Amino acid sequence: MWLSKLAEPYRNNKMNNKVNAVIDLGSNTFHLLIVNVTEQGSFETLLRKRVFTGLSDGGVDVIKKEK
Repeated sequence: MWLSKLAEPYRNNKMNNKVNAVIDLGSNTFHLLIVNVTEQGSFETLLRKRVFTGLSDGGVDVIKKEK
């Protein structure tokens, strides 16, 4: 849910440039990167967000209890 709220301002891009997003769902952190691709092909970072999840705390064979 928090990912879609963060990305909302970039959904209806009025510029001619392309906006792309990458989501990396790791075992300890989730990353969201939204970039503007310019006409020259370079990237301009619009949003970079990292959230620590700690999913692998206690090892990969243990399901962590919710806090």
